[in-house]
Amino acid sequence: MGLAKHFELVVGTDASAAQVSIARPHPNVTYRVALADDSGLADRSVDLVTVASAMHWFDLPSFYDEARRVLVPRGVLAAWGYREARVAPGIDELLRTFQNEIVGEYWSPRIRIVAQGYERLDFPFDEIACPAMDVTAKWEADDMLGFLETWSASQSYFEARGVRATTKIACELAAQWGSSARHVRWPLTALFGRA
Repeated sequence: MGLAKHFELVVGTDASAAQVSIARPHPNVTYRVALADDSGLADRSVDLVTVASAMHWFDLPSFYDEARRVLVPRGVLAAWGYREARVAPGIDELLRTFQNEIVGEYWSPRIRIVAQGYERLDFPFDEIACPAMDVTAKWEADDMLGFLETWSASQSYFEARGVRATTKIACELAAQWGSSARHVRWPLTALFGRA
């Protein structure tokens, strides 16, 4: 939605029809179900291609070909992913335990791309230096538990065991979190480049 303030037309795509069906409407935004390497957009029709927390799932050579095809000359590819959430020391440790020990064996090896800060990612564009950035939110403990449930590793855990992985930390997280909303910060990993 933020891009709609700066561009006349934003085309939002996702491979999942379910995701597209729940997207918030905006007069400057159209949505479509499409793969990252088969967007259906016209050649040289896009000033900016963005990828939010998804580069690690793509067939990168095919995606890069598609990005080069749709971008105008000197158009920008901007990709980012988030790192571990930061709340408070005790909560941060509990979240690391959840990520590394409780659901650790259920992560796809592709997640390492994000954990490594995209540093080992082949990126065949003229890189643009970008400042350190964070995403922030003010959440209650239940918001964090809901977020943890969206993780692919949590979904795989549930499929394998038939129980939600978050049940292993829900009580302790609630106790450490308290009854007030807390500030949550995710450092971003970002790659920006020109075609």
